[in-house]
Amino acid sequence: MPTGLQAASLVAVFATCVGFTLHQSSDIFQAQGRDVDLPEMREVRHLKAKSGGYLPGSPLHQEQLAREAADEAEAEIATEPKARPATEAPQVSTAMVCVVNLTTQVFVIYTVLFIVQATCRLKGVKSEFEERLEKYLIGLTDTVFFVPILCIVFLVLRVRTVQLTQGHLKDYSLPQVWVEVAMEVASWAIVAQSILAIIYSFWMREPWGKDSTRGLSQQLVAWMRETIMCLIYGGFAAVCYGIYIMPAPADLWGIGGGPELDPALVCVLLLAIFYFPMYSALIPEYMGK
Repeated sequence: MPTGLQAASLVAVFATCVGFTLHQSSDIFQAQGRDVDLPEMREVRHLKAKSGGYLPGSPLHQEQLAREAADEAEAEIATEPKARPATEAPQVSTAMVCVVNLTTQVFVIYTVLFIVQATCRLKGVKSEFEERLEKYLIGLTDTVFFVPILCIVFLVLRVRTVQLTQGHLKDYSLPQVWVEVAMEVASWAIVAQSILAIIYSFWMREPWGKDSTRGLSQQLVAWMRETIMCLIYGGFAAVCYGIYIMPAPADLWGIGGGPELDPALVCVLLLAIFYFPMYSALIPEYMGK
């Protein structure tokens, strides 16, 4: 083992070597620093608005404008409505078909009545056939008495359906199938009543009115009219109930969500519901009972 003197000698030698090495390295670095000229760092100022983008004059302002223009172009392409193929053209809804059919029926009846009345007034003298035809047409107008209120209820149904489905009716199968059937039943019942009134008027040679329940044939006609009235009332009631319980799609509004029925629509439904019972109270007197 080395003695203390030998260990001290070794430490002194090691320190001398380390000091010489550091001295040489310092000289080398100083020489390199004198020979190499480092480039000056150019100062660049970026002007930015508070909580905004780069201001004009900033080096990155033009790049920012180009990026914003590209983002706007992509947004326009993404939001641009895609043209649907011809096979996917939306069909006319059942409510609109029923409204158009009923409105056409009313216009046809009142147009024919107007033509007959205008012709008779221009001539100044009514023939027996013209006078009888005018009475038939006036009685025929009673068969379309419910058309305005039915059309309003059908439009309320359409508005509610569009509101709940956000315009995608067929994607959510609204309105319900049985509600569409009820609309068609009520609409075709109005048409059937008008056809029945035309047949009865020319067959029995009397207008569709109070005195149309005498005899067996008249009683049969009265029974058919009551059946048609039940179909009209039943279809109307089913449509109103369908509007009230129409479910909101869970994909759009969540489970149990959806907007409530608008107060304006509620008022329209209430007036329509009061309208039908008031008229039904007059049916016995109207039918001559």
